[in-house]
Formats: sequence, C-alpha cells, structure tokens
Amino acid sequence: MTNSIPDQFHWYDFDSYPAGAAPAERYQALCAWALAARGQNPEAFDRLTRWLLDSGS
Repeated sequence: MTNSIPDQFHWYDFDSYPAGAAPAERYQALCAWALAARGQNPEAFDRLTRWLLDSGS
C-alpha cells in the first residue's frame, strides 16, 4: 500500500457521533460513512478494505 492511499481516503470520525447513540444509529452512521468514503475515492476504499480483510488471513 502506498502512502498516497491514506491521504486520499475519507476517514470515519468516531467523535462526530454521541457515545450514547443506539447501536442501530451507530450502524446507520457507519453505513453512511462507507457510502461516502467509497464515493469519494473507490480505488482507495477498495484497496484499503482489501488490505484490511487480507490481514486476518
């Protein structure tokens, strides 16, 4: 993975949602972030996702 990929990625802001949010609200926020992140830079999102999924192998 090159250094330019993280710079192009739409990072999730954990602090933007209240700690007391219900699990369904947190899941909805995470899904909305994933859609926005992939829409901003599909290549960076797919490469980082693939890298994360492969790290568990």
